[in-house]
Amino acid sequence: NSVMLFEQGELPLVDTNGKMLIGKDMKVREASDGNGGVFSSLRKTGMLSDMKDQLEKCLNGYYDANGISEVEELQKIAAEEQEAREAASGDSKTIAIAGACRRIGTTTMAVQVIRYIQMQGKTACYIQMNDSSYINDMKDWYTVTEDKELGLVTFQGVDHYYDLNKIRNVIEKHYDYYVYDYGTYFDGNFNKVSFLERDIQIFVVGSEPGEMTDTRKILESSFYNTSNYVFNFTSEADRKDLKEMMEEKAEQTYFIEN
Repeated sequence: NSVMLFEQGELPLVDTNGKMLIGKDMKVREASDGNGGVFSSLRKTGMLSDMKDQLEKCLNGYYDANGISEVEELQKIAAEEQEAREAASGDSKTIAIAGACRRIGTTTMAVQVIRYIQMQGKTACYIQMNDSSYINDMKDWYTVTEDKELGLVTFQGVDHYYDLNKIRNVIEKHYDYYVYDYGTYFDGNFNKVSFLERDIQIFVVGSEPGEMTDTRKILESSFYNTSNYVFNFTSEADRKDLKEMMEEKAEQTYFIEN
């Protein structure tokens, strides 16, 4: 997690008279922009934002409160999950879902994805990868069945797993799809590495001013070029403009039907 890779930018080549050089293919010739382009590349890839986040965590004592023991525990859980997947037969898929900001419908999206999969005759389960009170609230307000040995709460036909220490047992149940709810992208406990390891990555985003600010920060990061983007709570009239705004990610952009 301490090593970051980013793509270096390029600038047009010019001759001694300041005229741009044109190649045989009639395109402007370019070359790497050198050390001077480091900071603009860091900004474009979203790494400056990530570095700022890390600095704020250090200044606010985040790593003192959640130090190396937490990191080692997460690494252990990830290793156990990988071992279980390698030992399990079948071709199960993993889906990662995160929200650009709070209260944008991330958990609702995760449950809707599971219900859609179930409608297709497949099996799927929910795995909580955030510190929200969603599952505890569910237990307080609704009639559920719980298996504490597995860290499992079942509500309206959907299995919800909340104890990552039992992840090996969950993988051994051989669901067709495992849907991971990573909560909010800008939360301090968002696990970027784990999110990127999933087969399918989905960001729930929005078109309101505050939502667009956070959405833009995610779009500027080259880590998520292959992720999918689902706009929630958007009107039909705004969708064409939003697609255009998404530029090269337009083909990976979807809208929730209100």
